[in-house]
Amino acid sequence: MCRTCICPFTNTIEGGQSRRRSKEAVLQTMQSSNFYNALAEDYDLLTGRRGIPETVQARLERLAKRYLWRRVVDAACGTGQHTIALALLDVEAVGVDSSERMIQLARREAAERGLRARFEIGDFRYLDRVVGTGWDAVICLGNSIAHLQDDEDLRKTLSSFCRCLGASGSILIQMLNYPLLMRRGERIIAISRSGPREFVRFNDYLDNGRVRFNVLRIDWSQGKATYDIISTELSAFSPERLVAALEEIGFGELEIWSDLEGNPFDPDRSRDLVLVARRASPKNG
Repeated sequence: MCRTCICPFTNTIEGGQSRRRSKEAVLQTMQSSNFYNALAEDYDLLTGRRGIPETVQARLERLAKRYLWRRVVDAACGTGQHTIALALLDVEAVGVDSSERMIQLARREAAERGLRARFEIGDFRYLDRVVGTGWDAVICLGNSIAHLQDDEDLRKTLSSFCRCLGASGSILIQMLNYPLLMRRGERIIAISRSGPREFVRFNDYLDNGRVRFNVLRIDWSQGKATYDIISTELSAFSPERLVAALEEIGFGELEIWSDLEGNPFDPDRSRDLVLVARRASPKNG
């Protein structure tokens, strides 16, 4: 889906000094699925998504009641937190992700909970080929839509989402408000720690208008820090580009929020962008 670089150089920090174990960083072009396969074991640690927080459950429950969700597709589901949360609400939920390892972890979590949540390995650009049609909603959370290459890729993907939906089905997309972050030069997305492991998620804003998303993983378990960096390029879709693509495909009743609570979106203050829309008359795409 997108060009991805993994930089598997490992440094050791001792006594305030940094010593590089390998002579140079090695860059390797990878598919997005391989990037997340490499990140899968750490994903819940770096995002703080262990278990199903009550806040996540409550937000999804409100959305399910408001939009009458009974059958939901979770596109780019990762380790399946939102799919599992929906299943706990007795919603028929299927999670789709291109990362085989992410799907393995999601299936294991669902099995341990005794849930019937379904998980499929697949490219969300062709979501309707993976899950079929007649769904009440497609959700795509966690900035996943930014992994698409360009406006044409975006249009094709949203068209596939649309074909998944039944009459009056809804779509919910969450991503970062990149125009704001780029104006501010805000590079650090999040810093988290779990035991001896630390994770720093940060952006590089490229001259071509795209974003290099990096994950710095630091391990202090040996009494000294070792680390590596994994990177992938993203598309900095603006709210205007997303709205235009949705309207072109045939979505209507668009709402723009700053979060999953439904608070109003302010382009000059809101760090996140949430778009909700209903299926109208789909166009071929």
